[in-house]
Amino acid sequence: MSSVFSEAEGGIQLIWTAVRSTRLSYAPCERARQGGLPAGVNVILQPASCCPRGECAATELQAVSTVLPNNFVSLLGWPVPIMVRVVDNCNNAITGATVVATFAGADYAPLVLKSLRDDLYTGTWVPLSNKPVRVTIKVLSPPLKEATIELLNQPADFTANLPLINPDGVVNWASFAPKAPVAPGSIISLFGRNLVKQPEQAAAIPLPRSLAGLAVRIGDVNAPLFYAINGQVNAQVPMELASNTAASAVITLDGKVSPPEPLLLSAVQPGGAATTTAARRGPRCWMTSTSWWANPTRLWRAA
Repeated sequence: MSSVFSEAEGGIQLIWTAVRSTRLSYAPCERARQGGLPAGVNVILQPASCCPRGECAATELQAVSTVLPNNFVSLLGWPVPIMVRVVDNCNNAITGATVVATFAGADYAPLVLKSLRDDLYTGTWVPLSNKPVRVTIKVLSPPLKEATIELLNQPADFTANLPLINPDGVVNWASFAPKAPVAPGSIISLFGRNLVKQPEQAAAIPLPRSLAGLAVRIGDVNAPLFYAINGQVNAQVPMELASNTAASAVITLDGKVSPPEPLLLSAVQPGGAATTTAARRGPRCWMTSTSWWANPTRLWRAA
């Protein structure tokens, strides 16, 4: 190269070079044009935002799903990992993008993927329906042009009748507080679907470990059961479990097994529940060891 002359006018940068080769490339900027010029002289027309020495100017985002292909198969209630790689059109890693997955075809909340502090973003989606779902993943990082990924989900038919615990569906029976730890010995409610065909409640003490063909296993112990209907099971967290640990709850029904639902076990501590009935107004608690109702003014035997 014997000489280089450069000027910008009207948003277009003109670079005059005394180079005979036509293999100059400023991708993704405009490719070189030439014609009607003296021999050995090329003219390269490119946007003024492009760097004059062939460096790339990022203008848009590019995203690819690294785990899920299109038309991926899912199992009802089983977690589906979503992972997306995000770069710009110059192949630079984008670490601060906003990546959101939305689900058309069923009632799901948007899922915000978390950055792994490189070019990867990840999240977990739990299918709660046997209907096909279109997954749309949008990637935003202004001023770069956004990127979109479209994926179609095909549910597996054989999971339609499996018992299922809803996400965060294991809660304290008294508070129903989501994502709150529960203590060994405390009463819990499990919310889900396909749990039992006919309602059934415990008829004797000690509590049974199975009702209507259904069992709840927490950790490695089957839980005592109070009551079971199609959408809810009331159980006691087994006293045998260790406090301040993590465990999973699994429902079995006539040989069918639900996906595991994680829960945290807190330290054992006393607790009471406030309740109100039409016949007995005011807060009261159930004294399980004596089968008496209690309120601030009196005690009476439970019916």
